[in-house]
Amino acid sequence: MLRELTVDDAPRLYAVVDANRAYLREWLPWLDSQQGPTDSLEFIKNCREKNKQGAGLTLGIAHQGEIVGIVGFHEIDRENRQASIGYWISASHQGKGLVTKSCKQLIDYAVHDLKLEKVTMRIAPGNIPSGRVAERCGLKPEETIRQAEWLYDHYVDLVIYSMYAKDWPARRAGKKIYSDSKKKELLT
Repeated sequence: MLRELTVDDAPRLYAVVDANRAYLREWLPWLDSQQGPTDSLEFIKNCREKNKQGAGLTLGIAHQGEIVGIVGFHEIDRENRQASIGYWISASHQGKGLVTKSCKQLIDYAVHDLKLEKVTMRIAPGNIPSGRVAERCGLKPEETIRQAEWLYDHYVDLVIYSMYAKDWPARRAGKKIYSDSKKKELLT
């Protein structure tokens, strides 16, 4: 289930990050900025504001009622009708299909509700599990940007995987991840 994070999620979110620090550090550059629950609280507040403004969309991946990861659009570029998906999940929940399902829901939302034409993922060539997620979601490798991201003490290249609205399967048409309620609760 995908849902918007609340301030009450800060301690649990930090606990998941902290317990998975070494695992996440291999591919994600922001771990050093998360040093306690207050950092997770600030992250949540910033995400909620961006969500409210429609400039991005960050959601918690909940499994059996507990936050186990994050998925979302880094930014939604409405002018160019595109967005880039980012995510992470705890090591103990990797390989269960949760990320693939979450990304498919976001792509569906991007294409059908936001009317975006392109969805991308930026993935380091050595990050095989993330490359597989992109491919299972129908994204294709389009280009490699050399030395695209500073990862603590070295640069990594990033492969840009892309999906165009015309290529999104029609069978998924009409399935929304948001209800029409004022709360904007997420559907599973």
